[in-house]
Amino acid sequence: MNVVSFFAGCGGLDLGFEQAGFHVVWANESEPTVRDTYIKNHPNTEFVLADINTVSPDTIPDSDGFIGGPPCQSWSVAGKQRGLHDERGKLFLTYIGLIEAKKPKFFLIENVKGILDDKFKDVFEDFLSRLNAAGYDVKWELLDAVNYRVPQNRERVFIIGFRKELNITFTFSIPTCFAPITIEQAIGDIKEALIRFYGGKVKERLRMQCMYLDYSRRTIRRV
Repeated sequence: MNVVSFFAGCGGLDLGFEQAGFHVVWANESEPTVRDTYIKNHPNTEFVLADINTVSPDTIPDSDGFIGGPPCQSWSVAGKQRGLHDERGKLFLTYIGLIEAKKPKFFLIENVKGILDDKFKDVFEDFLSRLNAAGYDVKWELLDAVNYRVPQNRERVFIIGFRKELNITFTFSIPTCFAPITIEQAIGDIKEALIRFYGGKVKERLRMQCMYLDYSRRTIRRV
């Protein structure tokens, strides 16, 4: 199945969908510094570097699904939580508008836990109402990555919608582990020697790093 990606960043969410068997045919991101990284890791995806507000629905390929996580700063407890009073917060509505315009078979929206705060209750319910009115059966859930074999507490809200005429009953996956996975369990088999940081110019710093690595193997070679 083909999907298109919004707020793609370096392509982490896209990678997950690709590993699940989807084909990400088109991706949009406004941050230029991630472009090379995205293209390097997703060579078969058309990458569009542009402000999502300037993207016309007509230029978005037809696809089975939309995926994306609108900017979270407006909702995060680590920020000022200005919600729709922040231009970044309004991008949530922009994304919903594109879903309404293109009507893919399904969509996924991801965001931070803060969007569930009482101060955003009416806004969040309005988002769900708009998606329902656009013709989707909508489900949402607060999930924590630590329950899915990731050694990190990372809570995120996922909103999933399928077009009503498809008659799909969606349920979120149950946790795949009930005891936290530790960092040691996850990457404890990595035995590479410690790379120490030394000040100075990049070339000299790399030379010292290589010398340190070789010394850990009881040899020193010239770089």
